[in-house]
Amino acid sequence: MRKRSLALLALSLAAVPAGVAAQATPTSTAPGAVREAIEAANARHSAAVKRGDTTAIMANYAADAVLMIPNQAALRGAAAKRASMQQMAEYRRAGIPFPEETLRTDDVLVGPDFAVESGTYVWVTRPKNAAAATERGKYLTVWTRQPDGTWKIARDIYNTDQPAKP
Repeated sequence: MRKRSLALLALSLAAVPAGVAAQATPTSTAPGAVREAIEAANARHSAAVKRGDTTAIMANYAADAVLMIPNQAALRGAAAKRASMQQMAEYRRAGIPFPEETLRTDDVLVGPDFAVESGTYVWVTRPKNAAAATERGKYLTVWTRQPDGTWKIARDIYNTDQPAKP
């Protein structure tokens, strides 16, 4: 069943383009090594979010990545993602802190040049004059192996487990 699922996934993702420059991470396609590389990239991402470092956040994404954030149109390409990161930076300057982020990788399916990660997240935001707010949710991320053997995010989508507000 798993081989069939991976084959179907590979066919459906065959058109996912590879990105450009990558960070130094293990180049192996062995499932354990790919998972370790993804978890290390997630740790860098979470640390960057906590610092409000939008440049470091962007470093995990391929140049042609698509980011699908709830309640808005998909962000396609570097310019759209930079605009979103700029908005996040403006929130921080206005006193709205970036959340403390915890990502947990639940599963990684590995193909020859791609990996699909599913996991859960917890975000805790601590505004200066208000109680901390916690959000829990899940995500699905498609990583592509770069020409130098490292991994970058090609597609990223997440959504909250919180009930919809009327």
